[in-house]
Amino acid sequence: MSFPVIWPKAPEGPGRILEVSVYYAEDQQGVSHDVQASVASNPGPRQSITGPDPTQEKTHPVLRLADWASASDYETHVASRPTAAGTTTTTHLVPIPGGPATTPPSAWYMVSGMRTPDKNKPALAASLDAYLRGIFHCGEFAPVFHHVGVSLTDPEVVLSVQGWPSKGEAEKYWFHKIHWDYNPAVKDLMVVDFGPFQFSER
Repeated sequence: MSFPVIWPKAPEGPGRILEVSVYYAEDQQGVSHDVQASVASNPGPRQSITGPDPTQEKTHPVLRLADWASASDYETHVASRPTAAGTTTTTHLVPIPGGPATTPPSAWYMVSGMRTPDKNKPALAASLDAYLRGIFHCGEFAPVFHHVGVSLTDPEVVLSVQGWPSKGEAEKYWFHKIHWDYNPAVKDLMVVDFGPFQFSER
């Protein structure tokens, strides 16, 4: 299942599988610099960008976006690479059938995810996509890209991934009333809500 993609500033391309991973330290003290370096240098995908999430001050998780040609490429890679000691990883794979083959590295990102029973998933994904399209097409907010899709690794989770051209543009939406008015309506469904944060290019 996939949904339409907004690519306001990028040409069409072959698409890909987008990996969204969150690395947490089991001791809740934050992921070490060694683990951060290991995550950032992790080979395999066509492109990966990583960075700590500054909005999670107590646990300082490291987030990673990576572009894979297929889900099987990702699975083969993971099978050959152990998880870093002392960390817990949550990963979602989102199919993106259109748009550029890689994720713009200069963007500021927001990632949100909602869990819903399987029978409600199509309606949730479609309504989330339509809601965000309405906001982003009104002219006040201008993301580099926006995608809504169902996680391949956890099919009850619907993810929204947004890239913004600057911290100011990201925060303009993040702190806006229209963003926070939306969240209470789906608060009980929300399982991921990160941003705005910036990655460093590998």
